[in-house]
Amino acid sequence: MVKDDLRSLMIWVISVVVVLQAVQCNLSDSIWQQNKNIISEKQKYYAETLTADEIDEFIRYWPVYNQLGLSEPNDISLSVNKKTQIDWKTKIWFIYHKLDFERFMYIRLRLKELLLEIDKKQQAQAVAEQLSHNKDELSKEMMIKHQNYADAIKLDPAETEIIKQREDELKQLFKLYP
Repeated sequence: MVKDDLRSLMIWVISVVVVLQAVQCNLSDSIWQQNKNIISEKQKYYAETLTADEIDEFIRYWPVYNQLGLSEPNDISLSVNKKTQIDWKTKIWFIYHKLDFERFMYIRLRLKELLLEIDKKQQAQAVAEQLSHNKDELSKEMMIKHQNYADAIKLDPAETEIIKQREDELKQLFKLYP
């Protein structure tokens, strides 16, 4: 009788453990799929230019990504057609945070490029402004060259404004985590 009770108890315990394991797997699979769906939805709205939300999200997660020491492939092509291979820990981190790895790395590269371009344009315009006060012929030629250089740097005005609002924070961020 005690054996039957013990066997019955063991069967119930095993059944409960199996059910709990199955529920846990379904729950994690469900969350995983939900996050992947959110990433897919975000991908529909990707453009070459960055939005304020994307930049703010990058600012929030870039230090965390670096502090965790997650892997970063050296040969990032950021191709639309080719998915970059990353290790499973990095993939889990990105999906958990509802981030697209390729877009995150694109934002990083784009921000660095835009910060550099904005600085170049501002410096060229500042030099042209200084030279405009001089009356000699050489100063006028140099002013025109610097102004032409500044004009040749084409930036999206909305994107530039968003970055200028966050310029100090972005520069500090890239200084800490290059």
